[in-house]
Amino acid sequence: MTEKKPTRKNLRVEAEAAFEEHRRISRMMCDLEQWLDEPADCARTWSECLREQLDPLLRILGPHFEGEEASPLYKEVPDEFPRFAPSLDRLFEEHQRILGDLRGILEEATATTVPVRAQIRELTLRTKMIVFTLRRHESEENEILQQAYWDDLAAGD
Repeated sequence: MTEKKPTRKNLRVEAEAAFEEHRRISRMMCDLEQWLDEPADCARTWSECLREQLDPLLRILGPHFEGEEASPLYKEVPDEFPRFAPSLDRLFEEHQRILGDLRGILEEATATTVPVRAQIRELTLRTKMIVFTLRRHESEENEILQQAYWDDLAAGD
């Protein structure tokens, strides 16, 4: 049986869903950044509170990245819009690094019950750097989707 190629309308609907998921991830990153700036709302240890912030993000990012890599939304882009292929390749290569970096921060933070102040500062800085990378990453994906499925396809309508 031949696989049916997604229609422009279906791809736009899927792109809108991707934008919404990116917004949800962005909200989680904002919450994480706010907590990193003022971790006072936690009754447990700093490490346990960091876990509470990172676990939900990691639970979402794994399937999110896998879904992007398997989605017709992204698979169609290099064929239909070859100028985006190098950027998508680079973004997909970042997926495992982002997940690995976040897991590494979490493992290091929870390896000790009460991390020393210097370790907290270093882990905070590393976490903020990964959040910055993830924010840039999601923004670039949004830009590609915007250009491919709205700007370029609208020009073809």
